[in-house]
Amino acid sequence: HSADDGRTWKVVATPMATGNATGIFSIAFRDPQHGVVVGGDYQKESAAVDNAAVTSDGGATWTLVKSLSGFRSVVAWVPGDRRSLIAVGPAGADWSADDGRTWTPIDIPATDGQPSGFDTFSFPPAGHTGWAAGQGGRIAKLTRH
Repeated sequence: HSADDGRTWKVVATPMATGNATGIFSIAFRDPQHGVVVGGDYQKESAAVDNAAVTSDGGATWTLVKSLSGFRSVVAWVPGDRRSLIAVGPAGADWSADDGRTWTPIDIPATDGQPSGFDTFSFPPAGHTGWAAGQGGRIAKLTRH
């Protein structure tokens, strides 16, 4: 946490699980105060144990949310929808419409024997189309309606 635009930093504990293969893997802020962290245990991709937390005070404190459906390697705010996020991982993806406090799994069909998730995801700043990439060189497009 930095209260002076990054000139000095204070380490702040989060309620996220930690370990050799476990921890925070992605962070996203929609503004200086509201942020989300996601992660989990990449060796147990379907485990949903202490793998997401939110802040509304610029990262000074974090609140654990327990409804993310597994390990997630990236989280991103949805452009043009102030409270919505998407979190993606190798075993699946989740959507939140309430600043990351609750999550709903997204149905992503598996293709050619590849898992149904991805390793990374992003939206352009003002776009309605997001892009994901994952195992085996797969690329997918998510279009908002």
